[in-house]
Parts: sequence; structure tokens; C-alpha cells
Amino acid sequence: MIPQAPANILIAVDGSNQSFEVVRYVARIIPPGRARFTLLHIALDIPESFWDTEQDPRPGQDDAWANSMAAPQRRVIDVFLDRARQEFRESGHQDGLVTTLVKKRQEGVARDILKESRQGYQALVLGRRGTSQLPDLVFGSVTNKLLYRLTDVTVWVVGGSPDPGKLLAAMDASESAIRLVDYVGQVFEESLPELLLFHVIRDFRVTFPDAARACSTDDNKELTSLASEKTKWAAAAMVPVLQQGVKALRDRGGRLEDILAKIITGEPSRSGAISREARQGGYGTVVLGRKGVSRVAEFPFGRVSHKAIQMADDLAVWVIN
Repeated sequence: MIPQAPANILIAVDGSNQSFEVVRYVARIIPPGRARFTLLHIALDIPESFWDTEQDPRPGQDDAWANSMAAPQRRVIDVFLDRARQEFRESGHQDGLVTTLVKKRQEGVARDILKESRQGYQALVLGRRGTSQLPDLVFGSVTNKLLYRLTDVTVWVVGGSPDPGKLLAAMDASESAIRLVDYVGQVFEESLPELLLFHVIRDFRVTFPDAARACSTDDNKELTSLASEKTKWAAAAMVPVLQQGVKALRDRGGRLEDILAKIITGEPSRSGAISREARQGGYGTVVLGRKGVSRVAEFPFGRVSHKAIQMADDLAVWVIN
């Protein structure tokens, strides 16, 4: 097997503690030599919050004012980037594979990251929240914007301090399921960590509590029987998909003992089951497709993927396109 060229991974950083946890996670989960990393910081000539007060808060005639605001911010991010480089170095990555890129804000932080991410990267890595820690925001505004606009680049969203040791790949019967597995295989090849191929089958029974109380015992039994048959059929249909996934990973050098497969049934929520399995099994990374079997064009982001990120307080979620 001919090894793949190192992947190009773009990591958007803002100098926050969460941003450093993103760096630490990436440095530790990717085996040395498997990727090149670019640490991207969009520099603001003035703090972002100043734009909340007026359309252009800069005194137009006084460039020195803007420069005086930018200089200490640049010193702070330079210290952060030095720490980030050291983190990669301590994890075994060569200095030559880690690049820092500081760009002045042009169109807006999210738009500027979006533009850079389309320059040949295999993944864009973001923190779930950045310098803004408002508890009522499920994820940061920049991350939220990018998740909905980036339909052609894989996005990794890192929340908290996830354990980089094991991965859970949420599989379904869609055509993208094997592409998801193949992406993981490309990243790790023979260095694949423990990986669980995981499929959730929801409860097929009709769940109308008020109607159920008026339903006869025979009707309830019939619904239960039909649901049981449908569950068995759905599970059987997924077995060859999971087997194909295992084969794809083995063909890329993954060891059979590192690849697990599991199907669970009767769940009320797929995203809830994925989140629970990840936490109970010690899987710090969840890998999902952007969309699953239902590919409604009006919704650029699948429901399961969106809900999984909402629940990922201390997990990394990879959304594969």
C-alpha cells in the first residue's frame, strides 16, 4: 500500500483557552507525519466588541489609534502561537509541518476563515466556543456560521478537552457512510486508533401517548409486532454496510482488533444515543456525515449532526462532507 500524502489541516485560533484545547486535541490525535497544520488567526485592528457600538468605530483620521489597539493584540496572539507550536513539537510533529498564518480582518472573521478554508485543506478545525463564553449560545457565532456555509469542506468542532484516544463513527445506510469511513482511513492509515462503527435504529412504534391509552390491547400488540419485524429488517440491512466499512479500514492498514461494530435498536433519539455511547465508551471523537439518508436540499446541515454538536460539551465532532 502506497502511503497517502500528508493531509492539510487548517486550525482557526483566536487565543482563547478553548482555542488552545483545540490545538492540543489536534496535535495529539493526528499521528506525527500524517498531516501538515496551518494555524490561522484573523487579526482585528480593534476589538470585535467595538463594532457593536457604531458602524465604524475607528477615528478615520487617526491611524495611530488603530495601530495602538492592534499592537498588544498581536503580541498576545504571537505568544499563543508559540505555545501552540510547542504543543505540536511535544506531540512529535516536525516544526516544518506547522505553519502560522495571521491575516488582518477583511470581510469578517467567519468569511475570512471560509475563504482560507477553500485553499486545498482536508479539514477545518474550530472550537465550539471561542473568546465569547455566553452560556445561552450553543456554539460560538463564528463556528455556527461556518457550519452552515461550509458545505464542501470537512469541519471538526472541538468542545472542552476531549480525549483523543478513541473514535466513534456514526453510520447509516446512506451513500456517504463509506465515504465517512474512507476519510478516517485516509487520516490515520496504519495508525488507526480504536474505532467503533455505530448504527442507531430508532423505535418504529407509533408514539402518541393520548391515542395509545384509548388503543386496544390487540392493536398495541400488532404495533409492537410490526415494529419488531421492521427493526430486525433494518438491522440486517446494516450488517453488510458495517462489514464494508471494516474492510475499507483494513485495506488502508487498520488492524482488525482496533475496529469494532455495534447496532443498537429501540432508541427515541439517534443523536442522544450517539452522545451517550461516546461518553459511556470513552470515545472522545464522534465522526458524522453532514447529511444522512434524508437529504432534503433546503437543510444544509443534517438534524443528527446538528444535535450531536449541541450535545458535545466535551467531545470533538467531525462533520464529513
